[in-house]
Amino acid sequence: MENIEIIPFNKESLEKLNKLLAYPKNRGYQVFENLLQYLVKLNCRSIIVEKDYIDKDFRSEYSGLYSKSFKRFDNYCVRLHFWKEDIKIEDIPYNQEKYLGYITIRPIDVGKIGKTIIKPWIKDMNRIYPLCICNVDSHLLGTELKIQGCPFIQQDTMVMSCAHASLWMATRYIHMRFETPEFLPFDIIQYASRSFTLERILPTEGLTFFTMFNTLKNMGYSPIYQSREKNKSWDRNSVAWIYTYIESCIPVILTTKAQKGKKHAITVIGHTFSPKRFDNIVSKAEDNIIGSYKWVDAFIIHDDSLGPYRLLPITEHDKKLIEQEFPDMLASKGGLYNTFTEDIDGMIVPVPEKVYILGEYLEDMIKTEVLDIKKQFINDLCTIVKTMPVEQTVAASTFLNSLLNLSKSPIVLRTYLIPSVKYKESLTKEPLATEMHEIVRDKYKRLGMPRYIWVTEITTAEMMSKEIQSERKILGEIIVDATANKYSFSAFLAVHLPGMLAINDINKKIDDTDKNPLQKFLLPNDKPYSHAIRG
Repeated sequence: MENIEIIPFNKESLEKLNKLLAYPKNRGYQVFENLLQYLVKLNCRSIIVEKDYIDKDFRSEYSGLYSKSFKRFDNYCVRLHFWKEDIKIEDIPYNQEKYLGYITIRPIDVGKIGKTIIKPWIKDMNRIYPLCICNVDSHLLGTELKIQGCPFIQQDTMVMSCAHASLWMATRYIHMRFETPEFLPFDIIQYASRSFTLERILPTEGLTFFTMFNTLKNMGYSPIYQSREKNKSWDRNSVAWIYTYIESCIPVILTTKAQKGKKHAITVIGHTFSPKRFDNIVSKAEDNIIGSYKWVDAFIIHDDSLGPYRLLPITEHDKKLIEQEFPDMLASKGGLYNTFTEDIDGMIVPVPEKVYILGEYLEDMIKTEVLDIKKQFINDLCTIVKTMPVEQTVAASTFLNSLLNLSKSPIVLRTYLIPSVKYKESLTKEPLATEMHEIVRDKYKRLGMPRYIWVTEITTAEMMSKEIQSERKILGEIIVDATANKYSFSAFLAVHLPGMLAINDINKKIDDTDKNPLQKFLLPNDKPYSHAIRG
C-alpha cells in the first residue's frame, strides 16, 4: 500500500523518518524530539506511517491562512501510529492493548506537530494522576483503534500561539469527554476576534489573558479566572483552586509571569501525589481541617513548546526531589518557568454551564456550615458513638478524634465536580458497590440531583497518606447542588458522616405534618470505603 509504511522504532528508522517528513531543526523541533523520548518510556517498538492523511484541524488552518500564502502548502498530513510490539500489515486487527497513540505531522515550516493523542506514561499508579484523559477512536485500514489520552497540539506561530494551543487542548478534551461542541483552530481565531483586543488576530500575535477568557465565553463556556494581581490570597490558595478543578477532570489553563517581555500559556491535565508529605503537612497544619491538595508536589501539564505530560513542580523543594525521580519530565533550564509558586501568575478554567457554585467556595462552605461542631448533627454523631457498640463505631470515633483535634491526624477534605448521572453510576460499580454502606448507596440513587454536583469526600491525614491508592479510604462525603446559592444551606443535598446520613431532599413536597425535608438515618457498622472512580 503506497500510503502505508511500517518501520521499526530505532535510531536508523527515526533518521529515515526525519528525511521523510523533511523536518528542519528549527523552531518547534524540540517538541518532536521530546515526543520520541517519551515514546521510548512507553517501550515503543513499531511505527505505522500513514501518508496523505486528511486532518480536519489542519484543514481548518489551511483554509483560513495557508491556502492564501504565496508558498504552496500541501493540505494533506502524515500521521504516525505507535505500537508496543513488532507488527506487520497482515496483523490486522491489531492488538489494541499494544497501541500507544498517534502524532499528526502538518506540512508546514514551523510547529509541525498537529493533533496528537499519546497514552500517558504512568510510572507509579499510586503517584501519577493524569485525570483529564478521555477515550479516543481513530481508524486505520478499516480498523478502529482505541486509546486513552489527552489531546495535544503545537503552536504554528501563524494561526495558533501558545494561548490558542492551550484553548484548543482544553476544549477539545472537554468535547471528547463530555460531548460538548467541537472547535477547530480557525474557530478559536474567530471567537477570539469577537473580543476587544489590540493584538493582530491573523497571523496571530498571541492572546492576552482577558482575550483568552472572553474567547471561552464566546465559545459557550462559563469560565472563571484568578490571578496574582486580582486576588491577594493567590499565594495561599491558588494550588487548592487548581487542584479542585483537576480533580473534577476539568483542565486549567495557566499563564506564566512575563520574562524577556513574553508570557506563556500551558494546560494542566493532572497532578502527582506524594504520601511522603504527611509529616510536614501535619506539623504545619494551622487547624484540624485541611485540603487534600497539600499532598500534590507537581501538576501534570501539556506545554506546546515542550510536549505532553510534563511536570510542573509546586515549589523549588519539590523540584529538587522530582528531578531525582523524573529528571527528563521537567521544563528545561532557562525556560519560561521552573516552578508553580515562582513563575505562574494566573489561571483560567473553562467551567461548564449550570455550575453556579465554584470550587473556590466549597471548603469554606463546608467548614462553616457542616463541620462546625456546634451543629446539631455533630452532637447527634457524638450520641451515636456513646450509645452504639464500640465495634460498630470505629469510623465515627476516628472522625470525631480528628475533628475535635484529639489525634495527630487532621480531617482532610477532597472536592470534585461530577455529573450526577456519573456519580450514581459509580455507586453500581466496584469499589463503592460493595464498600459503601448500603443505606447510603440506596438513598443516593433515589435522591433527586441537578446535572452537576460537588462531592467533598471526608477522610483523615493518616488515611490519605497511605502509599497504595486502594488503601486510601474515606469516612463519608458531602454532596452539594452545583446550581444553588452558596449562602443557602439548601445547597447541601446530603451529609454522610460515619454512623449517620442526613438527606436534604429540597424539592420534596411536604405536608403539614412534615415541615422539615431533612431526613436522618443511623448507619450501624458504617466502615471506611474507597474513593469513587471517576475515570
